[in-house]
Amino acid sequence: NPFAKKIEALNFSSFCYWLRCFPNGTLAIEAQTDKFVYHIGEVITVNCVFKNWTPTIIEPQVKLMQYIKFSANGKDRTKELEISYDFIVPTLEPNSVRNFISKIDVPKYVDDIPLSATLTNCPLIKVTYCVLVALRKAKLCIPVVLENNYSRSKS
Repeated sequence: NPFAKKIEALNFSSFCYWLRCFPNGTLAIEAQTDKFVYHIGEVITVNCVFKNWTPTIIEPQVKLMQYIKFSANGKDRTKELEISYDFIVPTLEPNSVRNFISKIDVPKYVDDIPLSATLTNCPLIKVTYCVLVALRKAKLCIPVVLENNYSRSKS
């Protein structure tokens, strides 16, 4: 199925594929992360295959996104923030296929504020992350889990 999206949390891998048709051609993305759980400060490796069957040069995007959902008084509010970006993703020529390995740093701080770990078990606030891989409107959001890298002393 060309619209398949497969995420396997047990072996910490992911594979996604997205196809988007336009009047003048088709864009397709295949992307796979090297694992599912990352420590803050680590590097996320994303294996990408970009397919551009249009007559236009396309600039792919690979970035780490944070989503914060606040719940209070029966209302929800969601904030979306770009955390990190791969600045060296090559452009995609018309009618071409390109394989690319993207590296995204997971920063320890964003605007001098420590980056939060993934938080999904609190009813008031949820913090989730995904690696966003995009060719214009064709977008994949590969969920990843970030955890703090606290050193624990044994007593």
